[in-house]
Amino acid sequence: MKTQLNNIGKQIISDVLLKLNLEIREYGFSINPSQDFGDYSTNVAFLYSKLMNKKPQEIAKIIADEISMNTKTLNFFEKVVAEDNGYINFWTSKSYLSKNIDYINRNSKPFFGFLGKDSRKYIIEFSSPNMVKTFTIGYLRSTIIGDSVSKIFSYSGKDIIRDNHLGDWGVQFGKIICAVQEFSSIEKIKSMDDPYLEILSLYRSFRKQEILYPLLSSKADDYFLKLESGDEEVLLLWSEVRNILYKELSEIYSLLGVSFDVISWESDVRDSVQDLIDQLILVGIAKESNGAVIIDLEEDNLSKMVLRKQNGSALYGSRELATDKSRILKYGTDIVIINEVGSDQEMYLRQIYLIEERLLWFQKHQRHHLSHGMYRLDGMKEDSVNDNYLELVTVIEQISKQYQSKYEISKKNAIDLAIGAMRLHDFKNPHINNIDFNLDLFLQDNVDTIFYVQRLMKKISSILADSSSRDYFFDANKCSVFELSLCRKLEKFPQVLEFCINGIQCTTLARYLLELLSALDIVLLEKDTNENKRSLLESTNKILNLCFDLLGIKII
Repeated sequence: MKTQLNNIGKQIISDVLLKLNLEIREYGFSINPSQDFGDYSTNVAFLYSKLMNKKPQEIAKIIADEISMNTKTLNFFEKVVAEDNGYINFWTSKSYLSKNIDYINRNSKPFFGFLGKDSRKYIIEFSSPNMVKTFTIGYLRSTIIGDSVSKIFSYSGKDIIRDNHLGDWGVQFGKIICAVQEFSSIEKIKSMDDPYLEILSLYRSFRKQEILYPLLSSKADDYFLKLESGDEEVLLLWSEVRNILYKELSEIYSLLGVSFDVISWESDVRDSVQDLIDQLILVGIAKESNGAVIIDLEEDNLSKMVLRKQNGSALYGSRELATDKSRILKYGTDIVIINEVGSDQEMYLRQIYLIEERLLWFQKHQRHHLSHGMYRLDGMKEDSVNDNYLELVTVIEQISKQYQSKYEISKKNAIDLAIGAMRLHDFKNPHINNIDFNLDLFLQDNVDTIFYVQRLMKKISSILADSSSRDYFFDANKCSVFELSLCRKLEKFPQVLEFCINGIQCTTLARYLLELLSALDIVLLEKDTNENKRSLLESTNKILNLCFDLLGIKII
């Protein structure tokens, strides 16, 4: 069953096109949004209308008739219909649906590695917080979207590297070091109950103070220059601050159930970045301008990128380029890098991608921006410096305490439920959309909420626990109308995963999960549970749990 039905359908159509002496062009063969019009649909007839001097409806009928006369078709599709709008609709055969259910039930990891071998490595960079800033709900989106997309890519058989590129270098560390030196001390910070919160508070306070006293910004720049030049005292202070921040970040990731294969630090390239800038000048990619070093991208409708300031300190873009160069040295050139980061970074990443294409490091298909919208608070973007933000751990605690009280569950289960609710709410929205954050949304108990999900999973688990397991061969011909509808949805699972991979997203999987649960809910209203239905429920339960695993949602 690793050969997906959509690929089989396309092969059948291509065979007909060759028989009609037509050159094969790129056409669509996609899941129908409504089962009333079949399981799959193709627009192939529209592509040959001009060439054959016929209406799409006429061509659709020719192709559909040829497909229907092919006896091989019946193994996969029981009906193929040319519609009046020129599309051709396909209904999956019951024999194929039966085999699919049996395949799911007889495999511990159904469809694992279904896309086959891929020689490339996929570096999926996600979360990547600025370490001196509060880990707000804003960082949640990159963290959980990147986590789920990584799981989907891995399950499909791709060789992935989950990379958290931590911002532990740059002028922001000049600011926090200046704040520690001017307003506190590292010894005092380490003696406090929560050194992490103290460092964040110092940073926010410094950002507000430098607006009133611009000399503070100059002092912070001086501290960062000392950091870059290897001043031992400043480096030691930086290291201690970083350790405190990373310890807390590690605990947050543990709470969220998110792990990484690689923690790459922005500071990793601090010794190579200046040489890279000089090399970019030498090959004519970069140039000096008023004492700074820039790359002029205005001819490509992009702004200039400053690599090195007039005072000699390197900027973030130069370290980004140095990081990608180090990845090539480590992993080779046969890699794809996916940056999961907010939509506000689109122009910056376009600059980076274009520069790396000019350097012949990567081609277009090797760099991808997985973009997400922002969480909004009362219609405004989060701003941790100006106190318009929600700290993630605090939000999780607030939601979980209400769950714990209302449903009389353990603290751990309440936390898992809260995180699952936040993931589900986020994923069912397109990633690019901004989301107005409202705590009340996580306390609702209706369809498409975490409580609806949990109730249905408990119900199906209870049914399966109460009946004995048997080696039974499923027969879709014995299904009720609603059971057959559920069969058809289960067959779409690998196509849904492929759609997520092609679009680099997990929204389609989240919505598929909710559609699958809705179909299950109707089936469970039919009280009888015969062997055939049990077999269907077993396969449904397996695919549902797989969906939850890939989306990082725990069932309690």
